Amino acid sequence: MTEYKIIADSSCELPEQYKTDERIKLVPFRLEIDGVPLRDTSDLNTKSLLEKIVDSKAFINSACPSPDVIYNCIAEGNEKRIYIITSASKLSGCYISAMIAKKLYEDAHGDKEIFVIDSKSISGAESRLALLVMELEEQGMEAEEIKKNLTSCRDRMRTVIIMSDLEAVYKNIKLDKIKDIISKAGRVKPVLVGSEDAIREEDSKLCLKESFSQLVDNLVNTLKDASEQTRVFITHCNNLIEAEKLRDMIMEKTGLKNIFIMSASGFNSLLADNGGLIVSFD
Repeated sequence: MTEYKIIADSSCELPEQYKTDERIKLVPFRLEIDGVPLRDTSDLNTKSLLEKIVDSKAFINSACPSPDVIYNCIAEGNEKRIYIITSASKLSGCYISAMIAKKLYEDAHGDKEIFVIDSKSISGAESRLALLVMELEEQGMEAEEIKKNLTSCRDRMRTVIIMSDLEAVYKNIKLDKIKDIISKAGRVKPVLVGSEDAIREEDSKLCLKESFSQLVDNLVNTLKDASEQTRVFITHCNNLIEAEKLRDMIMEKTGLKNIFIMSASGFNSLLADNGGLIVSFD
């Protein structure tokens, strides 16, 4: 039994070595296509999901984990400290669900210390926070210091969405801000940059018509002063070859070693689309 547990929504993909780690519990988004319900779990076929979205005549419906589901995750087990990491509150309702669950549990029991953090991003940014919790807990750091470190790391994180296919994105009713950006791009490879405002349009236009190698140069320039503690997370949506290529180029040009490659969850595949990449780094 551990002294702590991490709860995150399914936007938080995990590197392979952490997928069975009992310290981390992922609660899935719920999706619905043409009346067929789906759970955003590790066995969801994102390629099939995106094909169904493109073929559907209706918008896809998605819902974040309910407060009850998160409450039950808090209640199970005897951990003293619970860390809940959510996708950006401006993209989903997970943060609100988590805060409701926290209050319900504290009102009913009050025997656990619960910390909820809005990642203000998606994918690898959530993964980074989860791994940081484990690192700091294993070092024996006090809970209040861990919270400060998590908040500081969250505020440093940058997330880039590299899109090569836009068909499924246009079918997602929740992405109006992204639609405004990519509608100007034609059939080029747009790049969208996440921030505390979820998607920052002023940054996206810097990369809309750049080649892959130019994009790497931009990332390398951003990472040139990175420390050995920097973590880079590359999430791919059915595009492992390009993800490995990006990893190798970053490693060659920066010397960074802590680069993780992960497969996109269903939720994140709705943002990256088929063949897309999501890159997060602090």
